[in-house]
Amino acid sequence: MSDHDYQREYAIPFLYGMVEKRLLGGVPKTLWVLLITINGVLVFGYQQFAFLFASILLFGVVRKLYSIDVDFYDVYQRSKAHNQTYQP
Repeated sequence: MSDHDYQREYAIPFLYGMVEKRLLGGVPKTLWVLLITINGVLVFGYQQFAFLFASILLFGVVRKLYSIDVDFYDVYQRSKAHNQTYQP
């Protein structure tokens, strides 16, 4: 047996930005932009400050889900695309 570390020797170096999820504030970038846009319209445009507290709560829930499973949003989108009901 040799002392070669073949995994390191033949590994392909990747930049982490290419393989890691892009998160802003602990949530995915697309969801972050959606939350900021909706809050901007409701809070600043319509002066509905109650939505601010609801969106902070929603942000906390989504951030907690992402701390548990980073692929949650992708799996949720795929499940919505393949929403089928099975009947016996």
